[in-house]
Amino acid sequence: MTLSDGSDTKVTITITGTDDDPVISADTDEVTEGDVTPVSGTLTATDADNPDLEFAPNTITDAYGEFTVDAEGNWTFTLADNATVDALTAGQKEVREFT
Repeated sequence: MTLSDGSDTKVTITITGTDDDPVISADTDEVTEGDVTPVSGTLTATDADNPDLEFAPNTITDAYGEFTVDAEGNWTFTLADNATVDALTAGQKEVREFT
């Protein structure tokens, strides 16, 4: 920055980075009592600070079935063939959320 008399100075701007939170996709699917084919999908995650994110592989089993996710975000849900599922009445819905 220069003044009309030839004097100059500088402007200093300091930019401080922050740890940006990753952005993780959600996914939804549906299964009907009696279905023997697992439902599946893929989750995605992006993070400007860490482009090499991986999901923590996990398997969660409850009375309604088994949910599995691998390191790449590929997931499957296999509906259980048991009395809990058989007890659902026509049109009744049971929503399972896995986190």
